[in-house]
Amino acid sequence: MTSACIVEASMEFTFDAAHQFMHFQQGHPNRRLHGHSFRAQITIAGVPDPLTGFVCEFSELDKVAGKIRDQLDHQYLNEIDSLGAPSLENLAIWIWRQAKLDLPDVQKVTVFRDSCRQSCTYAGAVLETSTAASHAPAFNAAKSRKKMSSVPAE
Repeated sequence: MTSACIVEASMEFTFDAAHQFMHFQQGHPNRRLHGHSFRAQITIAGVPDPLTGFVCEFSELDKVAGKIRDQLDHQYLNEIDSLGAPSLENLAIWIWRQAKLDLPDVQKVTVFRDSCRQSCTYAGAVLETSTAASHAPAFNAAKSRKKMSSVPAE
């Protein structure tokens, strides 16, 4: 039996963008228009080519990362088609889907908001709708209003 090592290779890019969350109550800092500097990491995985030793050429990763960055940098994230609410979670999913169009071996995407010490990783997993509902944390906006008012700005 022959074994092969699976290796991950990553490329990072940065972008600055603005967003707002309309589900917060009036006066909450996240409801107001605000911006962040983001850092995103696209990771692919695979078995290195025996000839080159590469999982992929970093120039290909760089090209894809640049294309995605161009769609996000200095944009109002609420206006990005198919992003949905401009959360870290949705950004990670959106970037993964964009990267997957050109890089079939995308393993995961992590989006960082370094100034807030926050990150979110998406690895392509999808729960079925009926299953997702049973795994989703219970969220009741009416009960959470007081808690949300003390949440640090995103």
